Amino acid sequence: AAFGAFDDSGIIRAFGHLAFEADSEAAELGISVDRAVRKQGVGLALLERAAAHARNRGHTRLVMAYLPENTALASLARRAGMQIVLDPVEPRAYLSLEPASPASMLQEAFGEAIAALDLGFRLNTDPAGTTSA
Repeated sequence: AAFGAFDDSGIIRAFGHLAFEADSEAAELGISVDRAVRKQGVGLALLERAAAHARNRGHTRLVMAYLPENTALASLARRAGMQIVLDPVEPRAYLSLEPASPASMLQEAFGEAIAALDLGFRLNTDPAGTTSA
């Protein structure tokens, strides 16, 4: 699954990619945030969106691997309450996910619809044909 954050003119400023393995309880997240919009909560919003998506598909853990010098991603993981496992080569951060509920599924569907409408208006296109995944 893929998630984006767009500015007012419809330019993508942040991107998240969520990878699933069929036989794994974990989903792995990668995030990239444009320097111009860092420290504005965009990365955290993408992480929360990805966690909800993974949760609602039956995954119990969200995992992020990052380079040791990527202090911005380590800081994001700490702000999100992730458990950080320090490794000199490939540090990882883990977040336990609650089981899906009817409320979490409805919240995700509603959020997806609002995001599609918002992006459609920003791009001045038909919002019905726009999704984040």
